[in-house]
Amino acid sequence: MFPTLDVGGTLKLKSTFAGTLIANIVVPTGATLQFEQDAALRFDKAVSGTGVINFNGPGRTTFGGSSNGFTGTVNVNAGEFRIDDPALAVTWA
Repeated sequence: MFPTLDVGGTLKLKSTFAGTLIANIVVPTGATLQFEQDAALRFDKAVSGTGVINFNGPGRTTFGGSSNGFTGTVNVNAGEFRIDDPALAVTWA
């Protein structure tokens, strides 16, 4: 079993944070997950919730796990956001 990152308030991933995060992510109503990193970052676990996900940095972020449980708002203001969901059998960029 993998841990779950439950975002309450605002969580910012900044600077040179790079690699792969192996925790499930929950972004509930009223919470914001904000990406501001310069490097490539990949999530291979589930993303769910009804909050807000913002992409503000120049880096590339890829969601590689199931994200069908996320029904909130996604804002791509800068950088690159990719969805690589095995259930879709395609990669969205």
